[in-house]
Amino acid sequence: MILFCPKLDTDGEGYVTKLTEIFSQHAIRSITVLHMEVPCCSGVRYVVDQALERSEKEIPVKEHTILISGRVAGEGERMIRRPITAARRTGSPSGKTGEGGPPPS
Repeated sequence: MILFCPKLDTDGEGYVTKLTEIFSQHAIRSITVLHMEVPCCSGVRYVVDQALERSEKEIPVKEHTILISGRVAGEGERMIRRPITAARRTGSPSGKTGEGGPPPS
């Protein structure tokens, strides 16, 4: 199992390189990509696809999405598309990163 966040981790190219090495040097029968339904998590599949292309391997890839409710979406199940507000995106009431705690005293 390999875990990473394409949004928060700054070395996406490093993940592509490492996965390329893993795919090239090992007999992997299949890959399952499990990502959250938030838009930035779709980058996980992109990293896997880039590594597969560089490794010149043809490994079947299955992709599943974890819904905001916590369930894994069934095949063909529609995800709920709610507008992402600044507060939801950053976790901050103002929508700015680093804020959201009590005001400075």
